[in-house]
Amino acid sequence: MEIITRILASMPEFVSSYGGRAVTGLTEANFHIIDSRRLSEDGQEAILGAGVAGLYDFDRQRLLVLPDERSQLTTAQRMVHETLHLESFLSFTADDISVTGQSNKVLLRPRRIGLSVFNDAYTKRFFRGIDEAVIEELTARFDARYFSLIPSLATEIERREEMRKTTQILNRNQIASVVDTVLPDRRYEITIHAWRYGSERKMLDSLMTNLYEANTNRFTSREEVFDIVAQAVLTGKLLNLARLIERTLGEGSMRALGENTMLLNTEGDTSSANL
Repeated sequence: MEIITRILASMPEFVSSYGGRAVTGLTEANFHIIDSRRLSEDGQEAILGAGVAGLYDFDRQRLLVLPDERSQLTTAQRMVHETLHLESFLSFTADDISVTGQSNKVLLRPRRIGLSVFNDAYTKRFFRGIDEAVIEELTARFDARYFSLIPSLATEIERREEMRKTTQILNRNQIASVVDTVLPDRRYEITIHAWRYGSERKMLDSLMTNLYEANTNRFTSREEVFDIVAQAVLTGKLLNLARLIERTLGEGSMRALGENTMLLNTEGDTSSANL
């Protein structure tokens, strides 16, 4: 509860720093912690088998989070990731449907979530990979800015900083959390968690590098390029990002990026849009 309260208190400032408008009225009731042991076999396969850590259910405005029982820091990061999906730009299309014996009803279906754009049949979700990469990068920045203010995370954050200073396994900034476990034979097992969506974030990193190096007369750092991408996710305003990509990488490059990072959904179901 302490972690959730702190996340909700800090999120409006964070979202507004990227030009977004924070969702009002969020409370701890929007968060649902999944106990995997109580899931059906099908549920366990869908969640655990797919490696799902969380879900933003836009239809019911729920944030479903699978906790890491060994790391409150990892659990907090998952909470922030899903909250940022909720804070992202969201638009709908309205379809009239006929109901026997009743007046026509309107079915709302998402058209865009963050950078993600659905096709008319809801079988393709363009930019999904790059959208997840941006959300995870935003999560890392939220962590760096606010998690040190949460007392219950202090020990894990200190342990992470120790590992970042000493390990040669990963780039220090790729380490999201560290878990120390005492084994039955009294040996220690150290588990290092990297930030998620590794391949998608590498693609985002490459994109930002290319955009920055080709426009050093405009940008003083790669972070300024990231700001433009993050603003597109949180505000829905794609024009600045699209113009930057098209002018730097050539005509059609924005469309190609969307196709190269799309998610296929042959059933056309949008109920589990953000994992």
